[in-house]
Amino acid sequence: MNGKDKRRESTGDVRSFYDNFWTAHANDEQFENDLNRVRGDLLSDARERVRKYEEFGPLLVIGCGPGSELGRFSDARCKIVAVDISLEGLKRARKAFPNAFFVLADAHCLPFRDDAFGVSYQSLVLMHMRAAEQIKELLRVIKQAGAAIIVEPLKHHPVAILYRLLGSKFSQTSPNYLSMSQLNSVLSKCNKSKVTAYYFLTPFLLPLLFARLTRGILFFLLLPLRKLDLALMRTVPRAELVAWMALVEAKS
Repeated sequence: MNGKDKRRESTGDVRSFYDNFWTAHANDEQFENDLNRVRGDLLSDARERVRKYEEFGPLLVIGCGPGSELGRFSDARCKIVAVDISLEGLKRARKAFPNAFFVLADAHCLPFRDDAFGVSYQSLVLMHMRAAEQIKELLRVIKQAGAAIIVEPLKHHPVAILYRLLGSKFSQTSPNYLSMSQLNSVLSKCNKSKVTAYYFLTPFLLPLLFARLTRGILFFLLLPLRKLDLALMRTVPRAELVAWMALVEAKS
């Protein structure tokens, strides 16, 4: 099998996984909502990064899924174009957000002209991609004044490693999680990029999400742990090497 065939097979695996996943979990959004609450400050910061660039043109959302990623942009001051590789995800998203424009496409090869968008946003997408290739394609369609905003899980957090070994729902797609150094290497060809690491302590609470009775404990402890995490990331530079998540702002 040549490289092109392998890439096509990998893309097909991801498409098939998400088509099946969104069909099976059509009415089960509680876990995702709770997880987004845990990552609340990261997602809020990402929203503010996107807001800075909305004046430069449409917002491109990569990997919109069933619309959960679109909800945080309901107040956007520009047109929204949403792309996903899963037809099932797009069907649900279109019902939830009829004012957005939806496109079924592979993020490695976007069907848009150069400089078509002012800003892009994606979350938990790069791990399914050939990272350097996808970022290059992303920046192709972003105006020079704009930016690509990326939220991505990192490779070396101990809780994340354990979760992936024990049976992450994404395991069948063979995700390629990047370390902080690998992410910085991928971004080195950008004209300008900024990477901010989030969370070392907070992810140790994540097992509490899997039991309804312990969710209250998690959210009680969440705020103080976030504050400790913020102080840790500011005062111990090497802590970013084992952080859970990264927020990227990249410019062409």
